[in-house]
Amino acid sequence: SARVSTLAVTQLVDKLVQLLESPIFAHTRLQLLEPQKHPHLLKALYGLLMVLPQSSAYDTLKNRLKSVSTMALLHVIETQQWQLLQQQSTATSSSSTSADGEAASAIIDYKPLLEQFWSVQKMHSRGKS
Repeated sequence: SARVSTLAVTQLVDKLVQLLESPIFAHTRLQLLEPQKHPHLLKALYGLLMVLPQSSAYDTLKNRLKSVSTMALLHVIETQQWQLLQQQSTATSSSSTSADGEAASAIIDYKPLLEQFWSVQKMHSRGKS
């Protein structure tokens, strides 16, 4: 029974991949060119790739996802990390006010630290290539 349901799910995912390659989903495939605007689409498709056994549908989806620019993916990660750091910085500064309402003097400015981190990362990656 569990094997039949696994087979049925695999067949449905296979059909979904075939549909994604059809002309009606051209707009959805074009959205893959902007992963920063559609990160959940990319994550969902990678999730489907992990569920599929290695087959023609797996190869089709793998090739489609391979066409997504690595640099665009890195931009998505950088943007998400930057937003997270800004949220943490805002939470820290709002919670670090003293009892009489004055701001604490030891607020960390994360922006220059993050910029320094990314510049060192870029120098490191250039050194590897």
